[in-house]
Amino acid sequence: QTAQIGSVVYDLFFKDPNAVESVNLNSTTQSVAFTGTSVVPVDQALQMEDFIPMLAAGFAFDGAFTTQGTETKMEITSDDGTTKIKTGSANATLAVAMGAEGINYNVAAEQVQVGGQLAGLPFPLFAEMEKTGFSLRAPVLKSDTPQDVKLAFNATGFTMSDIIWALFDPSSQLPRDPATIALDVSGKAKVLLDSVDPAAMQAMVESDGKSGELHALTINRLTVDAVGAKLDATGDFVFDNTDKTTLPGFPKPVGAVNINLTGANGLIDKLITMGFLPAEQAMGARMMMGMFAVPGDAPDTLKSKIKFNEAGQILANGQRLK
Repeated sequence: QTAQIGSVVYDLFFKDPNAVESVNLNSTTQSVAFTGTSVVPVDQALQMEDFIPMLAAGFAFDGAFTTQGTETKMEITSDDGTTKIKTGSANATLAVAMGAEGINYNVAAEQVQVGGQLAGLPFPLFAEMEKTGFSLRAPVLKSDTPQDVKLAFNATGFTMSDIIWALFDPSSQLPRDPATIALDVSGKAKVLLDSVDPAAMQAMVESDGKSGELHALTINRLTVDAVGAKLDATGDFVFDNTDKTTLPGFPKPVGAVNINLTGANGLIDKLITMGFLPAEQAMGARMMMGMFAVPGDAPDTLKSKIKFNEAGQILANGQRLK
């Protein structure tokens, strides 16, 4: 299937006839397009009551919506006054795919903007992101072997107006460079029941059971880059689901995570100067970093390797913690 729409525009107005509250919503979406493919097995009736036989027989769909510009304006009137909110993005994508191998979601947008004039505040608020997205892959059918799973999200190039910064950093102590938060993990998980079977899910809830087991996890990327400090981490683990005593209640992990931290001490100094972090708490934070990390190759850098071994021990840079 393919579809193209020049634009979608809608205006909504809600009003409580017995009160002052009202909501006025205006939205415009430009260049909406859809492409998709569906596969329906010829020997299966297309019905939603029992989805499992359809998936097992080969039913699948894969489709994506794209837009080239969205703007939404909302005006909310209440006893506190009028609140105006405006959001927009340059382009966006929503993609969904599903089949016997699992379900995939992918959502992404670029040049996202959010602004508002809140009732009771004498100044406007504004923030924007260069890119943002979310991705999920998960199996849906029961299997005796582990299947692929994935989770990722990002908020890249996040900035906000100087007025918001001034609320907690009026003297501009903190760097105001664009911030980024990103996570990308993948792995293997065994599904113990069909997640598209409502009866099985209800029975699992009533019996306080579990729907799956995590067997492997890879941290492809973890990045937190904001206010002058940056953390990067990667890692790889396998899990023994027959051992939930080494870490009570959790499958025993075997593997390691590598962490690099830049600018942490400088950030702590600034937070002390701003009065957000008492000196004694800062000393405790630095002691904790000294336990788990060693100095890096450059000034104000730390690195750490946290290892979980077969014996159930936890080591930080070779030093045993557990």
